[in-house]
Amino acid sequence: MELIVYTSVEWEVINEIDSLDYMPEPKYEVWHCKQCDRVHVFKGSKHIKTYRVELIDEDNERENHVLDP
Repeated sequence: MELIVYTSVEWEVINEIDSLDYMPEPKYEVWHCKQCDRVHVFKGSKHIKTYRVELIDEDNERENHVLDP
């Protein structure tokens, strides 16, 4: 699943735009893999980062997260 994510600098520029009819493209492409529950960041066609999602329970404590094979 593709996510639309802006850097803080990009977001500041967007907040200064008078009309949101034109939204600039974000610098990075971000995808969430439903199979491995990781978030992958790309700059163009280059894969630059991977984040593992940690689940937080209602007491704000990390839960052990077992990845499905």
